[in-house]
Amino acid sequence: MLIFMVKRILAAIPVLFIVTILSFSMIHLIPGDAAVVAAGDAATAEQIAATRSQLGLDENIVVQYFGWIGNLLTGDLGTSLLSSHRNIDAILEALPVTLSLAFVALSWSLVVGVLAGVFAGLRRGTWIDRTLTGLTTLGISMPSFWLGLLFVTFFSLQLRLFPATGYSPLSDGFVAWFAHLALPAFALGTVTAAEIARQARAGVIDVLERDYIRTATAKGLPRWKVVVKHTAKNAAIPVVTVFGLQAAALVGGAVIIEQVFGMPGLGSVALKAILERDFPVIQAFVVVITLFVLLINLAVDISYAYFNPKVRQA
Repeated sequence: MLIFMVKRILAAIPVLFIVTILSFSMIHLIPGDAAVVAAGDAATAEQIAATRSQLGLDENIVVQYFGWIGNLLTGDLGTSLLSSHRNIDAILEALPVTLSLAFVALSWSLVVGVLAGVFAGLRRGTWIDRTLTGLTTLGISMPSFWLGLLFVTFFSLQLRLFPATGYSPLSDGFVAWFAHLALPAFALGTVTAAEIARQARAGVIDVLERDYIRTATAKGLPRWKVVVKHTAKNAAIPVVTVFGLQAAALVGGAVIIEQVFGMPGLGSVALKAILERDFPVIQAFVVVITLFVLLINLAVDISYAYFNPKVRQA
C-alpha cells in the first residue's frame, strides 16, 4: 500500500507542475498590466515603471517563473497587489470557512446518497425505488445556488430556523457553527447526494446479481449480513468514483454558494481578487485549489486499493 501511495503522489507532481505554469502565465495572458493595478490608475509612467521593477515584471519570464516556484516551495504564495498583505494570510483566514462548508456538504451527501441508493437498490422495481429515483433525478437537475436561495427564503426568512448569511467559527460553539453551515451545505451537497444515490443503487443491483451473492443467500446467511458483508464493499467502487469527482466539483460550487450566503471563504477571496484584478491572489487561489483536488484524487485512489485488492496487485 505504501508503494502504491508513493506512485500516486509521484504521478500528481507533473499535474501540479502544469498547473503552476498555467497559473503563472495568467498574469501575462490576461489583458491589462499588473504594474498599473499595483501602482493605481493615477500613477505616472515613472511610478508604474518603478512598480514593475519592484514586482520583478521587467525580468525574463523564465526567471520570474522559477523565482515564483522557489517562493511556493518555501510556503510563500506572494503578496496582494492592492493591500500588500501576504496571500498565505488571507487564504489561511478564509480556508476554515471553505473546509467547514465542504466537510458538512460532503458528509451530508455521502450519508444521504449511500442510504438512499442502497435502499432503492434493495427494493428494485418497487414504488420506493421509483420514488427515490425520481427524487435523485430532481436533485441532479437543481442548481445549488437556486436551491440555496429557496432554502434562505423558506427556512430563514419565513420559518427563521437558520441564519441567512454569515459564518460562525467552531470556537463559538458547535450549534452556532452548524446553524450557519446547514443551509449552504445542504444546498451544495444535494446534487452530490443525488449522484451518489444513483451510483449506489446501480452498484447494489449489479452486485446482487452476482453468483457469490446468490450462493450466500442459498446458504441461509441473514439478509443484513449478505448486504453488509458481501454487497456493500463490492458496490462501493462506483460510489467512491463519483464521490471523488463530485468532491472536486464541489469546490467550484462553493465559490457561488459562499456568495449567496455571504460567507467569507476562499470563494469570496477569489471573486474579490478577480473583480479587482489582483493577479497574485488569483494565482495563490488556483494553486491551493489544485492541491485540494489532488489530495481528493489521492484519497480516491487509496480507496480503490482498499476496496479492490486487484488494484494493488496491478
